[in-house]
This record gives sequence, C-alpha cells and structure tokens, in this order.
Amino acid sequence: MEKSPLLLAILLFSLVVGSIGIVNPVNALVEEGVTTNPIPPGYGFIDFEEGVDGEVVASTVPGVSFTTTMGLDWIYADIRTGSYNARSLTDPSVNYGNYVVNGYFCAWLGVSGDQGRIDFTEGPASYFSALFSTNSGVTVDAYDSDDNLIATSGWADGNYGTYTFTRCTIEAPGIAYVIVHDTGNYWEIDDIVTDAPGVPREGLEDALREINELQIHLLVLYDEELIDDYKLNRMWHSLDLAYNLTANAMWYLDNERLGFDDLKEGMSSLYHAVAELEGLVDVIQSWVEQGYMAGELTEGIVEELVRIQLKLVNKAAEEAESEIMLAIDALEDAEARGKYVPWLWGQVEQAIMSFEDGEDWLDEGWLSKAIHYYKTAFWRAQYVVNRAYDWRWDIDIKDWIDLLEQDQ
Repeated sequence: MEKSPLLLAILLFSLVVGSIGIVNPVNALVEEGVTTNPIPPGYGFIDFEEGVDGEVVASTVPGVSFTTTMGLDWIYADIRTGSYNARSLTDPSVNYGNYVVNGYFCAWLGVSGDQGRIDFTEGPASYFSALFSTNSGVTVDAYDSDDNLIATSGWADGNYGTYTFTRCTIEAPGIAYVIVHDTGNYWEIDDIVTDAPGVPREGLEDALREINELQIHLLVLYDEELIDDYKLNRMWHSLDLAYNLTANAMWYLDNERLGFDDLKEGMSSLYHAVAELEGLVDVIQSWVEQGYMAGELTEGIVEELVRIQLKLVNKAAEEAESEIMLAIDALEDAEARGKYVPWLWGQVEQAIMSFEDGEDWLDEGWLSKAIHYYKTAFWRAQYVVNRAYDWRWDIDIKDWIDLLEQDQ
C-alpha cells in the first residue's frame, strides 16, 4: 500500500509556520503478478460490480467519465454470462477462460477497441492505479487539462494465462484524464484506485456486503458437498462475528463527518473484526496444510477474507488520519485564542508515530497489528482535541469542533 502524506512533516511545519503546500513528484510503476489493488486511506475505488453486462460505462460512475474514444465506448462485462474468455479470482466456480477478473465485472472496449480515455469530472487527480488482464500488453498515459502528456506508467507486458493482473500506477499533480491503450482488443481493466474528487470511497457497507456474499458462496460449497458441517459452521461463526463487529463500527464511526463526533469504540470494533478474520485465515490455511481441505478450494476464500480485512483497515487508517489533522487544527486554533499548550504537540507527535507504525505493519501484511496502531493514533489525537478546548471560551466544545471540521 502507498504511504499517506507525511503527517509528521505537516506537524513540524505547523509549529513554525502554520501551513504548507506539498507538490507531488511524478512517479510511475508497473507491477506484475498481483491479484489486488491496495487502497490508500481516503482514496476512491471503482470495481465495476454495479454494472450491467453489455451496457456502456460512460458516466455511470461518479467523479469519472469513461469517454468514447475513436468512436468506441467502454462496456461493462459480466463474466458470469459465460460470454467472455475470463475467470473470477474471487469465485473459482466462475471459470470460462484465461483473462482474470476480481468479483464478476470488468470494463473493456468491445471487440475492436484498443484505446480508452477516462476523464476526472470533478477535479484533477494526483494518483491513478488500475489492474489489467492483457494478452498483448498495455500502458497508461496521464494528461493535464491542456492535453499535455505529464506521465506514463511504462509498458506492461502480457499476462494472459498467468491468472494474475498487472498493476499500472501513476502519481503526478494535475491529472485531468488518462488514456489506456495497447495494439488491439487484448485487455480489460478492473479495480481502479484514485484520489480524484467525487470517485466513490469504499465504506463499511462494502465490507458487510462482501461478508454476506462470502457466506452465500460457502453455502454453495456446502450444497455441492465440497465442505462439511464443521468447516461451514466454523467459517460461518467467524463471518457472523466480523459482520456484527463491522456493523457496530458503522454505528460508532459513520456519522455526518469524520473526526470528533466519531467514537473510539468504533475503532475497537474494527480491530476485533480484523483479528477474527485474520484468525480464520490461519485456520483455513492449517486445514490445507493438514490435508483437510483442498488448496484450490480455499484460495478464493482466503483472498476474499483479505480483501474484507483491507477495507476495515483502510477505514481505520482514514479515521485515524482525519483525527490527527483535526488535532493539529484544534491546537493551532487554541493557540490563536491564547491557550498555550506546548505539551499537547508532543501528544500529536506520538499519534503520528503510531499512525506511521500502522503504515509499516500494513506494508508487512500484518493487518491486526496495523489496525492496533491506527486505533492508538485515533485515541491519542482525540485526547488532544478534548484537552485543547478551554471551557472559559464563549463557544461550546461541539460548536468549536464543528467550526474546525468545516475548515478541513
């Protein structure tokens, strides 16, 4: 996963000046042999799963427009129809060929398209990443609003028949649109991640939906006598518990705004949900090692469990980062009102260090450890916000926080 902006640098600069402008460098990356596209906290995600097979994508996704290029439209493809040479990496029962899709949907340019444009309709992006299944190879070019080429991902070789994706990523300021192209109709796109304004951000509702879908998949396996009563009940119990914990997290965290009105109990619920699913992955892998369950049967289940965990971890990281920024704003405003609390800046620094520890553990793939540190960062930052307030001010603490959040 990409690192979030260096909050510590923002903090140190805030101590001296109070504001900062960050210019993002141009970076490009092509990664072969991947199956997922990590989502940095607060970034948008497009998986095409809400589409209708054969329908034009166009402007059906908020924040982007899949533009007609050379007279050809982007089209939704539902591989469950059996009409495509593709298989699902998350549902092994859907297997009709050698291109790959996460879930059931992807987008392509029809039988003769080789070049497709994606415009960011609500403002420029600085980050674009997508997964490609391709026979001929593919590349992504990024342009600014004046149609200047500002970055290219580099060429991604074909991966047909490897049953993996290639991930193409571009980071550059002022991306107005991207063009994806190859030398013919030999690629499809899935799982776009971007920071472009307006693009849907994944929420906990997505995690709940995916838990339900995984439970349905387990029932299918049970009906086909591919798993027994014990394995079904063991996996079902963990999924039920994770579902309830995630629903609790929504109650505590999904308020009108990120920040002060969110409750720390929500972060605890996210932590316990991730820990439960992480433990389930260990159990399933032990079944495979002991010969109690076929590896090819569990692969899709484990991948889906990890995807769900990542959604919960990303939510925790988003909440923690938002709370830290609110803490910085609260201290700056408190000092402007004449309250001098230098020791609270040290608490903010501790929160930032906890957040960065979470990022490090996330990079290592230890998700429960990562979310533990995000939770700690959240708690420390919220403590700072409360202590920065002075009851002698002529404004209620909730009204004060509302003003701070409106400026974020």
